[in-house]
Amino acid sequence: MITENIEKWIYFLRQFIYIATRYPLAGVKSNRECRVIFYNMLDVTDHRELEDAFIKDVRKVKIEIKNKKLHFVHEDLTDELIRGIDIYTQWYEHTKDEIINQDDGYFPYKYFYESMLTTKKEISKLILQNNEVNKQPPKQIDKLQWKKDSVLLAYLFNELKNKGIIEDKNVWQKLTAFFTDKDGKEFKNTDFPNYITSYTKGKTAHDGKKVPKEHAAITDILTILNEVIEKHKK
Repeated sequence: MITENIEKWIYFLRQFIYIATRYPLAGVKSNRECRVIFYNMLDVTDHRELEDAFIKDVRKVKIEIKNKKLHFVHEDLTDELIRGIDIYTQWYEHTKDEIINQDDGYFPYKYFYESMLTTKKEISKLILQNNEVNKQPPKQIDKLQWKKDSVLLAYLFNELKNKGIIEDKNVWQKLTAFFTDKDGKEFKNTDFPNYITSYTKGKTAHDGKKVPKEHAAITDILTILNEVIEKHKK
């Protein structure tokens, strides 16, 4: 949420940053447009009231975010402002000696340099508060419980992988993330390669290939799936 006071101060600073960093110091005095804008900026009382209203609203918004009464979207406006402030402060620190030498009492550079440091501090606190409150907790996945012997899950996905039906990258880690065993226990990444090793070293075979003992139902599913794939290739 951007209040009117926040918007006014941000717009004002962006206007000042544009003029201050675009024209050389001598050009500010000689350029009529710049001179008018700068003279209008010399009413420090007005600026302080605007800045004070800005700070007051920022702190109010920060409290409302903390109490989760609103979500503050800052990317469009405040990120651009902070980049502008960084550009101005670097320019000011580099040009400070020249500013002091040419200042005839009408240069507002130092005043706005200090104001911008305050503004950046307040905006940074606001963004930090927003990020803390709106930070999404890690999403919890409700895992599927595999009701059969775990070796059959390994057999099924190993065959799908070998046939090129699924991508084989990190397949065991993904099974670990999405499945529990028939007792509801978590799998470890090393479980599935161990299951495959156990049945490939066993005595049960089908079509000349080693398979788990209770393979029939899974083998039927794989056979039907393969037939459907082959049919649609034609």
